[in-house]
Amino acid sequence: VPPERILITPGASGALLLGWKARWAALALIVFMIPATLVFHSFWTYPEAQYVNQLHHFYKNLAIIGALFLVLGQGAGAMSLEQERR
Repeated sequence: VPPERILITPGASGALLLGWKARWAALALIVFMIPATLVFHSFWTYPEAQYVNQLHHFYKNLAIIGALFLVLGQGAGAMSLEQERR
C-alpha cells in the first residue's frame, strides 16, 4: 500500500466526517481519487468478463467525486466542528 494512501485516505476522510477543514479534506480526496479511479477502474482495458464490474466501480467513484465537489463548494454544514456557535 502506498504511504500517501495510508495518510490521505483516513486523515482526509476523518476530517470530512467531523467537518474539520472539510473543504481541504474534500479537495485532497478529489485529487487522490481522480487518478486512482482512472488507473484502477479503467474499464476500457479489462476483458469482457470484468468490464461491467469495473464500469460500476468507475461510476461509483465518479459519484463519490461529485459528492466531494459538493462539499468543496458548500462546506461541511451546520453540524461541523468549524461551525460558528450563535
